[in-house]
Amino acid sequence: MKYSGIGGQAVIEGIMMQNGENYAVAVRKPDGEIEVKKDTYRSVTKKYPFLGIPFIRGVFKFADSMIVGMRALTWSCSFFEDDEDAKESRFEQWLDKVFGEKLESILMTVVMIFSFIMAIGIFMLLPMFISDVCKKVIPSHTCDGDFRRIYPYCHLRYLYKNGIPHGRY
Repeated sequence: MKYSGIGGQAVIEGIMMQNGENYAVAVRKPDGEIEVKKDTYRSVTKKYPFLGIPFIRGVFKFADSMIVGMRALTWSCSFFEDDEDAKESRFEQWLDKVFGEKLESILMTVVMIFSFIMAIGIFMLLPMFISDVCKKVIPSHTCDGDFRRIYPYCHLRYLYKNGIPHGRY
């Protein structure tokens, strides 16, 4: 089956779908009408090809997906008003006084940095920690032996799946 390149995410009362540089967001407004916004986002890895190097590319693809996702979420939130009767806390008043109009972009930046740090912690550091703990419990010669026997064959399924049936190799 051919890869479609289509992806998406849920937003407040709607959905965002993306294919390549184009994306669309559809939101059901409080009055029941559906509002659609179509836009484009050019990836940083497309603007600067040297960022497309493996391992580095993943970091920038993650940042790109966060940027598009936050744009879609921000746009979908714009249809739903905050509670007008709610009183701002002293902390919110202080933030508004210190940062003014830049508050939203600063908060978005903080959220993206926090998300990036959490992703590294959850998907890189935590598995490494768990594997270190397991190495102490499970005799390492068992793991190393099986890995050395299996690893040389791992790439073969990708060659077959992506190339051999299609006459590429």
